[in-house]
Amino acid sequence: SEAAMVFRVHAGTGDTEIVLKLTDPGTINEALRSPDGRWLVFRRGGAQAASGGRNISGIRPGVDSTPVPLVAKPGVDESAAALSPDGKWLAYVSNETGRDEIYVRPFPATDSGKWQVSTNGGQAPLWAHSGRELFFVDGERNMVVAPVQGGAALQFGARRILFTLV
Repeated sequence: SEAAMVFRVHAGTGDTEIVLKLTDPGTINEALRSPDGRWLVFRRGGAQAASGGRNISGIRPGVDSTPVPLVAKPGVDESAAALSPDGKWLAYVSNETGRDEIYVRPFPATDSGKWQVSTNGGQAPLWAHSGRELFFVDGERNMVVAPVQGGAALQFGARRILFTLV
């Protein structure tokens, strides 16, 4: 059977390095490294048109022997993982309400809380470098910003439309 792998390509030299190799078959998509470098977070499964097969997992290379499910609700798609700059929060897209919305959970203890950020659909979450804002595209193709207040209980301020995508 074919192994699933994540590669890193070094800028300038073009040299490639295998960052992760899993023995179970399947494709690894949307891989990113945590800011502290200890975690590799990735999406597996599901084609774009298929529903319910995409989940977000993580692994600590050199520590874990198998991936840890981070957000993997049966019959629901989770994708587009984005870690906050301090590595404490995981933003992602889920269709658990019947349409794609943006959610945030603590990282890596993803079962210890959940906040829905978008209310009119959501795609492509991206944290500001400061960690004080979360950007996403809503269901009407508006670029939206949600102010973030950290701490033990995450809080989001009033969402603001920045512009409409054409």
